[in-house]
Amino acid sequence: MSVRVLGSPDKLADEIINKIRSEIETKMNEALIAAKQIVEKAYEEARRKLEEELNHALRDAREKASSFSAKWEVEHRKRLAEIKAKAVDEVLQEALSKLRSFVGEEAYIEFLARMLNDAFSKLPEDIKEIEIVPVNGDTEYVSKALRKVEKPKGIKATVAEEPVDGLGGFIVRARGGGLTLNYSLDVVLAPVIEKARTVILETLLGKEGA
Repeated sequence: MSVRVLGSPDKLADEIINKIRSEIETKMNEALIAAKQIVEKAYEEARRKLEEELNHALRDAREKASSFSAKWEVEHRKRLAEIKAKAVDEVLQEALSKLRSFVGEEAYIEFLARMLNDAFSKLPEDIKEIEIVPVNGDTEYVSKALRKVEKPKGIKATVAEEPVDGLGGFIVRARGGGLTLNYSLDVVLAPVIEKARTVILETLLGKEGA
């Protein structure tokens, strides 16, 4: 049976961020500022779409309130929650999808290289061959990052041809199974993403709707 080694997203994010040089940190800050601008631009349209769906759901609720039981009320609340989540995800995905262009290609490749170095440092001594599986859109960047990294002696590393879905980054797998290290941005940036999700929800609906 394969053992999946993921670690704490919070601890992993801290380890990676502490290794990024000051100029990359500056560009990451610029990326966050740019992402905020995207949220602001998408605000009106997202609010309009959300209000239309909410108003429709509320009208429907008033029309059927007299004939539906508590079970319908539960389903209605579930639908409203789904509408909120959809609106938030649309704004968040738009911002994160532009992360590479905000940071800059060289800085992004350097960021991937530092994550690769971290992955190599975590490999058990008995693992000699690994496959690096890039996330969609990052195959070229991961290949360039691998060329920047000095691999441990005796380790053979190849980049997989078939990527996986996600925001960016890569996954390291030992040949033959037994080890998986997840360096996808979905995992590495999980704390940041959750914080952004809260901020966006408050922006779209107000604090009372978060």
